[in-house]
Amino acid sequence: MIGLVKLEIRKCIKRTEFKIALIAIFSAIFLDYIILCKGYYGSALSKVMSASDGSILTNLIKTPLSPIVSILLPLTVSFIYSDSYLEERKWGLSNFINTRISKNKYILAKAIAIAIVSFFIIFIPLIINMLLAIIAFPIQGHNTFGLPDYKKLSYIDPGIMLNRIKTYYPYINILIFIIIRALFASSFALISFGISFFNKINKYLVILSSMIINTLLMMITDILSRIIPNRDISRAIGTNILGTNSYGNFIWLIFIMCIYFISSFMLIRKGTKNEIL
Repeated sequence: MIGLVKLEIRKCIKRTEFKIALIAIFSAIFLDYIILCKGYYGSALSKVMSASDGSILTNLIKTPLSPIVSILLPLTVSFIYSDSYLEERKWGLSNFINTRISKNKYILAKAIAIAIVSFFIIFIPLIINMLLAIIAFPIQGHNTFGLPDYKKLSYIDPGIMLNRIKTYYPYINILIFIIIRALFASSFALISFGISFFNKINKYLVILSSMIINTLLMMITDILSRIIPNRDISRAIGTNILGTNSYGNFIWLIFIMCIYFISSFMLIRKGTKNEIL
């Protein structure tokens, strides 16, 4: 099984789609970093922010590149390999492969490979981005954006997720959200892979499916957060799952991630049972 997963990972890495996604993500990471550095170049040290505010996930100077790893994340990762089984079935390759390998094992190996590649294609660039911010900016910055240091530390906004970790351990906070973002990437790619088992579905809808599902869910939860009178419940439901320390509830964010993974597993399991060859 391990050998089959490795084979699928190698097949994924050789794809043009993987190379395009990799270039897009690293370009977004580096260009966002360059724009940020340019914005602070020549500034007095008293006006330079902390490195913890300089990653693409926490950057207060928003650029047009951040959506690649935020709102467009479902599309970014689904583009890589989620349509692979559909393409193989279209060209009749799945018939040939499944005469030699168990269909269940083959689909499971693809799912594991998709999850691994989607996780690391987001995790590694974001870690590099954080290290670049640490190189360019001081660990403890001096620009507190209008707030004196004592005020920044004495007042912790109770409404944002992981508020104490963000204040006292900012780099652990970034690492947590990098891992969460990478896990969401895996869940999005797996959902699109599960959708590929639907009858009469085309490649482009497979690639767009997780983004459509996530957008619809966010629209519904945003509407509910506006009409539910209970403040705590409405704030939790309105959590931006692809945000960093946004207003909301961390448990709700983890809950949505679990729902995505469970849904993708159910779709893939159904695909292994159906006669799709």
